[in-house]
Amino acid sequence: MTNRLVPYLMVALGAVNSAELAAQDKLSDVAALLDQMEMAEASRHGGVPKSLMIEGTCEFTLKTMPGEGPTKGSYGEYYDGDKSLHTSDFKRFGKMIEGVNGDIVWQLDPLTGASILDGEARESKLRQFGLSRGEPWRKYYTSAECVGIEEIEGTSCHSVDLATESGELETWYIGRDDKLVHGMDLRAFTPNGKEDIELRFSDWQLAGGRQHAKTMTVETRFVYIVYSADRIDTESHIPASLFDLPESIQQQLDDDQPDDETAVKIIEVAEQQVASIRAKVKISEIGQTLGVILPEVMGYVTESDAGIAGPPFSRYHSFGAATVDLEAGIPVANPIEGTDRIKSRTLPGGKVAMTWHIGDYHRIPKAYKRIEKWMKKNKIEDGGARWEVYWTDPGREPDPKKWRTQVFWKVK
Repeated sequence: MTNRLVPYLMVALGAVNSAELAAQDKLSDVAALLDQMEMAEASRHGGVPKSLMIEGTCEFTLKTMPGEGPTKGSYGEYYDGDKSLHTSDFKRFGKMIEGVNGDIVWQLDPLTGASILDGEARESKLRQFGLSRGEPWRKYYTSAECVGIEEIEGTSCHSVDLATESGELETWYIGRDDKLVHGMDLRAFTPNGKEDIELRFSDWQLAGGRQHAKTMTVETRFVYIVYSADRIDTESHIPASLFDLPESIQQQLDDDQPDDETAVKIIEVAEQQVASIRAKVKISEIGQTLGVILPEVMGYVTESDAGIAGPPFSRYHSFGAATVDLEAGIPVANPIEGTDRIKSRTLPGGKVAMTWHIGDYHRIPKAYKRIEKWMKKNKIEDGGARWEVYWTDPGREPDPKKWRTQVFWKVK
């Protein structure tokens, strides 16, 4: 189930002539409007609040059991820095818990159990949580277009299509007069797969200098939920322990690796000449992209005089909300001439923190987390570059539990 999106983005516009905009059937530049609204909010309220707590009641109706009536329960939303938590207690239907803890996006579903999200599901959940706490719309969408006018529960709204980095279109309904988000239509991941979800917002309350919807309805093919906030708080301290990973999620992150290989060590490495391809790709397509890049580079190197000087690697230069600046290739003994795609580059030398990951590739982020935690504990300064080296060929060793990956993090 989607978390309870709290749209703060569309609060009173201020400098924009709302009367003039309301008279238009379509906004000619809705992206500029959204930017101006964010700027007005930031100047008045100091940007995204560090913490936010919302608690209240919920009513859960299973549409396949109409005679049963709604089941009453409770819910809570908590945001603090890069950590988020949403709980919905649907009583006899179980408790749904979802969270973001740094790079880890997870959920405990009463039907499907514990899971760590990746790909599109991870992207969708990060977007939902980010918008809920008021992060900029451009962090999650590449474009916005007003496609018409619709009435949402008695309010005349601009219908705005926003495109995500993965290509999905989500529709926001922005009040022509009040410039509040009265609804969203989107596709999100539920226990029944990827579904159309209809969100509607009403009953606004000012808290922490921002407007928050006290009431939200969520409707899919199978369920109808009404969330009603009793408490919206941007001032109270939220205990850090609230965001601790559940034991079942932590167990999924644990690879049961031997102590001598989970240790983080500081080592010196030499600068390494490589043949590589660098591209900006969707996070959900990293594995697929590596499956194309590495054979392409390997084929080029073996046909040249460069000479293979080590196992394949990948390097992540930067991450966006749904994309990554990825480089992957092969260490070489001699520089290459290269092609339009394959270039001669280097992996940095000097002092690095190093650890090993044994297991499936989708759990490699745990190794980076291990290094990051170790650096903070030992007051080691981040040097920027991070890369990983794949010592096991999955074509020769099909068991993911035996795959060995060496992870490097440049330090100062």
